[in-house]
Amino acid sequence: MAIGKSKYVPWWFHVLAVLNANGLARAMEDNPADESSTASASMESVNHQAFTIISLNISDSQIPHI
Repeated sequence: MAIGKSKYVPWWFHVLAVLNANGLARAMEDNPADESSTASASMESVNHQAFTIISLNISDSQIPHI
């Protein structure tokens, strides 16, 4: 669980592993490749799922930062 800057790198690694395991790692990309309406709807779903995983893996004190 992320609790501050000193634990960010290990936290990020673990969250990325969870996102990979769930097929959601593309949510971490800056520029999605396809911008069609179908791809956009799919990417929105991926982003919502990734946000949920990230939100559940931070401490309450970090919520204002996301």
